[in-house]
Amino acid sequence: MSDDSDSAGDGRIVVAINPLCHTRPVPLYHGRLPGLIIGDGTDEVVLTIGPRLQDASVGKEFAIALASHALAFAGFCNRRLADRPFWPADDPESRLERDGHDFP
Repeated sequence: MSDDSDSAGDGRIVVAINPLCHTRPVPLYHGRLPGLIIGDGTDEVVLTIGPRLQDASVGKEFAIALASHALAFAGFCNRRLADRPFWPADDPESRLERDGHDFP
């Protein structure tokens, strides 16, 4: 995944979500164990579990937490959209990035 290092310098990899980002569950990754593929349009990360039954339990709990956090993230995005009185394409910040100026 692309490394857009965070300005805080905490060593985390920050990936800006774009239309090419995707997720996909795989029942048997490489024919063996369940997996979750997360991609950003250039690279993919595969989350999978170990071979033991306890690993499946840990994987299930992780997936539940991930789903919960994804819903919270969607709520944050929804609030940001609700705070703006215009469509994202009309956003002065978006225009500045796209056109080099923020006027219509």
